[in-house]
Amino acid sequence: MNIIEDSRRSQAKKHFPYYTMCDAFLAGIVLIPRIAKNVVLWHADIELNGNKTRGQVVLDHLLSNKPNVNLIHSFDSEIFKEVLLNAVNTFRSVTTL
Repeated sequence: MNIIEDSRRSQAKKHFPYYTMCDAFLAGIVLIPRIAKNVVLWHADIELNGNKTRGQVVLDHLLSNKPNVNLIHSFDSEIFKEVLLNAVNTFRSVTTL
């Protein structure tokens, strides 16, 4: 977890008791695409003009635009754990040489 995520996490902890590592999950999916489950095509834009919503991803719930993103609803956490454990074990074996 980096400094920015840690700061944000401490503020949100009372409302959201569990931390979700979205960037790490996506990195795993980029490396091993079969980790992604329940993927749907959707249209999304980034809000650029709002005072309170600037930078927010906005989904087209009216379905009036052509899909431009793959929205991942779930992923295989067991494969993800296996990838993480393999990475740690590889690092351990390299550092003990």
